[in-house]
Amino acid sequence: MTTGDYTIDSAIARLDALAESVDREARALTGQLAGINQEAAQQKFTAGSPNSSVTATVTGAGKLVGITISGVDRRRPRTEQLSADLTATILAARSKASAAVGERLKKVVPGFFEN
Repeated sequence: MTTGDYTIDSAIARLDALAESVDREARALTGQLAGINQEAAQQKFTAGSPNSSVTATVTGAGKLVGITISGVDRRRPRTEQLSADLTATILAARSKASAAVGERLKKVVPGFFEN
């Protein structure tokens, strides 16, 4: 059966080839993304509070792996300020991790993270 310049068989063959090509590209991309995920899990990002009382360390995946609290008067801790410092510092470390991983992802999937 012929439609224009293409036979149905040649159209199917072209679609099969296209599907195989897309599948290869998807597998390669999946492998690259898995590698980035593994790298991120091994990387560490640290941030400190403005008053240097809190330091937080997270992995590239954002998992909190370390926290240091210093210079706090244990007899009269200012819990509200300490809580705010802890939260802000952990978020700052996660922001650093996110930015670094995002930059790596932009190289693998250009344009995907653009607005």
